[in-house]
Amino acid sequence: MSIPQHFRLLLIDDDEDYHILTRTYLDDVPFACSLDWIDNYEDAVGAVLENEHDVYLIDHFLGEHTGIDLLRLVRERGCRAPIIILTGRSDDGMDVEALTAGATDYLEKKNLNPVTLGRAIRYAYSHQADQNQLKDQATRLTRLEQLKTDMIRIAAHDLRTPLTVMRGYIEILISDLAGNVDDTHEQYLGELQMAVMRMQRMVGDILSLERIALESGGYTTPVDFSALVQEAYNEHARHRTHNFSLHLPPHPVTVYGSEPELREALKNLLNNAVKYTPEGGDIAVALSADTDVALFTVQDSGYGIPEDQQENLFKPFFRAKIKETRRIEGTGLGLHLVKNIVERHQGHIHFESVYGEGSTFGFMLPQIESEK
Repeated sequence: MSIPQHFRLLLIDDDEDYHILTRTYLDDVPFACSLDWIDNYEDAVGAVLENEHDVYLIDHFLGEHTGIDLLRLVRERGCRAPIIILTGRSDDGMDVEALTAGATDYLEKKNLNPVTLGRAIRYAYSHQADQNQLKDQATRLTRLEQLKTDMIRIAAHDLRTPLTVMRGYIEILISDLAGNVDDTHEQYLGELQMAVMRMQRMVGDILSLERIALESGGYTTPVDFSALVQEAYNEHARHRTHNFSLHLPPHPVTVYGSEPELREALKNLLNNAVKYTPEGGDIAVALSADTDVALFTVQDSGYGIPEDQQENLFKPFFRAKIKETRRIEGTGLGLHLVKNIVERHQGHIHFESVYGEGSTFGFMLPQIESEK
């Protein structure tokens, strides 16, 4: 970023004497500059929005309005120019108010001299340019992220029909050719079937994320969370491949939310516990509650997750890479989906894991206080 050889300045101040004083100060600053002056709020709005100056000096008092009123208005209308708020009095908190409203800098008139004014002008120009550059980069990143999300969403929608057709024909082939193909070709057909099913699960997870993103949140429907936990537990415990246990509080636990979304979150955490715990391992499901919070946990004695991979667990498409789980299928979207659901319900997700010992995943939700 280059500093202008000649600064174009605009002073907005209803005091002509201060205009004269400012012009005197600028005669001694170590750079070339020109100064324009506006003495009223109404003309100042249009002048700032025209953005024909390098730096704007705005007095805090402008008749019925304040310089901060002007600052907020032009920032709301997209002005990204360097703006310095000036005041003739010391006022605790005014500097914070000005900077919060979008000022690039804040100066007290009593402390002004050619040195401080010159430094403030240079600082405001360079600092605002840096801030604008960061905002532009953030905007570009947001647009790229949205483009990526849109492309994945469109692909997921468009893949549903051909995947269904492929799976149907593969199942017909497996049925019709049963007993009439060698073991190698039978294995090929089985792997094709599993690959298509894996893609269908990934498509389903992507579309679930899209549906959740489109929901407005602000749930007002009471949900019997205890019943959902019991239902999810029964569905998984009946497989009898692991040692399941369940702890529920003696009284119902009720939360505001979406029953289908919460069911999906519970299902994902229980599915993960089953997938990443060897047969015969322990899976403990628990729900507890106090006056304000409901806490759901799934503790397993499975493979666990190395510490250096834990920070990425809730990122989309991430799967922990360890030798014990390399053959276990998954989309890498399950935990990301759970996190989105929990946060939309004003809750917090948590986990603990030790590689080789097991993991505990769960989440807290605000509870509706029950009548006892």
